[in-house]
Amino acid sequence: MKDQGGTTTVINQDKTLYEAIKRFNVDTTAAQPLATGGQFGISTTAADDELHKEIMKKYEESVERILELESRGDGNASKVLDLEDELKRTKDRLSECLDALRKIHMVSKEPVPVEGSSERSSGAQSPASLAQVAPPEVLRSVRQALRNRDNELQLMQRKMKNTESQVNDLEIQLNSAEETRKRLEKQLLDTKKELTAQTRALDDAGRDIKRLEERLAKVESERNVLDSAKKHLDDEVRRLKSLLDASATDGEKKALEEAEARIREIEDETKKRYLLFFTTCIFLL
Repeated sequence: MKDQGGTTTVINQDKTLYEAIKRFNVDTTAAQPLATGGQFGISTTAADDELHKEIMKKYEESVERILELESRGDGNASKVLDLEDELKRTKDRLSECLDALRKIHMVSKEPVPVEGSSERSSGAQSPASLAQVAPPEVLRSVRQALRNRDNELQLMQRKMKNTESQVNDLEIQLNSAEETRKRLEKQLLDTKKELTAQTRALDDAGRDIKRLEERLAKVESERNVLDSAKKHLDDEVRRLKSLLDASATDGEKKALEEAEARIREIEDETKKRYLLFFTTCIFLL
């Protein structure tokens, strides 16, 4: 059974055959009484009529069946067309999948790029060999590539852990150095405070020394005055003693006694001044 025009041709041929059989039956029915004789004409015609009816009935059923099959055939033809379209789409998807498998196989077969090198392995497969690649081989190569990537990932994780450990050690050292720096800064501040206090104390001591030097100069001046006064008194005592030795009168003796008393007073006053001078020196020291 053919599509479109073929189906119409079959139906027309069935109708033509149906009309021809009808005409043949009519002609046969008309000619049978003449050929068979009068005695068998009635029974033969009745049997032929029954047979004709049965044949026509079966033929009509056959025609209806054929028409039904033809109508179903049109549906099947559309289904066939749909299936052909689906088959084409499936082939296209299969081609895309095979192309994807080839690309995956190529990627899985590519060597791992080494840092600082852009050269590819000379053992890479050609496109002709990749065109014949089988899915199981692709699966094996992908699994191998995944295992390699997993090994690389584990290696990188170990390196990362080592780096993290080194970073932690450096952080500990940095914290220790920071604490040492803070401690040294505190010691430096304390030293600066002590130095400032000592400088202030030295300044105060310098001022005290200057005041003591001024007092000492005054005391030295007073001592020089006392020394000159003592020398003058000693000279006066010697002069009076000489006068006493030379004088024999009572009046002179009285004057001499008064002079001696005056000398003793001067000596006492001089002793007091010396005592005050030494006391002041001891206090200053």
